Amino acid sequence: MDKLIEALLSENSSLKELDLSDNDLSGSRLKKLCEALRRLETLGSVRIRMGNNDLEDSGVKELCDGLKSSDCKLETLRLAQCRLGKQSCEHLKSVLLNNSSLKNLDLSNNDLQDSGVKELCDGLKSELCKLETLRSDF
Repeated sequence: MDKLIEALLSENSSLKELDLSDNDLSGSRLKKLCEALRRLETLGSVRIRMGNNDLEDSGVKELCDGLKSSDCKLETLRLAQCRLGKQSCEHLKSVLLNNSSLKNLDLSNNDLQDSGVKELCDGLKSELCKLETLRSDF
């Protein structure tokens, strides 16, 4: 993961899509990825796929801390099958309310519950929200 983070932060990187599906993105690996997200300003429109990882609510909190950085220009995030619940929706809502560049979000096959979906809807109503596509199976 260290080499991947180094490549992400390279000035010469033209990476537009990163697929991290089916990986173990927990602990220090997730922290390093989140740190890289805070500095993705040079990459422009980047898509990150993280589906089928056991991120759970705690992992999404760390991820969202990176997404809230003003330097992060991430536009597409796929979190299908990541064992997310209501708390993940609260964290993602804070990203939507934080003038994030996030335009596409996939939350399919998670257990968001009605109260979590309500949190997301509150974020979608904000004038600061730039989200254009939301995929889920509410």
